[in-house]
Amino acid sequence: MHIKHLILIILFDHMIPGQSLKCYICDYNINYCKTPHCYNNYDVCSANQFASVLVPIRECPRNCMLKAVTNPAGIVLKWKRLCAPEDDFTRGFSCRIDYY
Repeated sequence: MHIKHLILIILFDHMIPGQSLKCYICDYNINYCKTPHCYNNYDVCSANQFASVLVPIRECPRNCMLKAVTNPAGIVLKWKRLCAPEDDFTRGFSCRIDYY
C-alpha cells in the first residue's frame, strides 16, 4: 500500500460522522489553590504540568478541545481540557486550542 493511500485512509477515518474520540477531561484554576505549593503539586491539566495517568478520559462525539487563560507574564490562571461543543468547525483535526 502506498503512503498516500494510507494517509487518505487515516484522514477519512477521523472525518467519518458517528465516530467518537477519547479526550482527556480536566480543569485547573489557580484560584482554587489553598497553599503556595499548589503550583507544583496539584495542576495535572495544563501543558507544563499535564499528567495523562492522573487525568480521566471520556468519549467525545466530536473533537477534544483545550481552553487556556494566562496573565500577561504567561502564567496559567485557568486551563481546561474538554469535549468540543456542537458548533465546533474543526472536525477532522486532532486538536483545537482556544486562548483567552
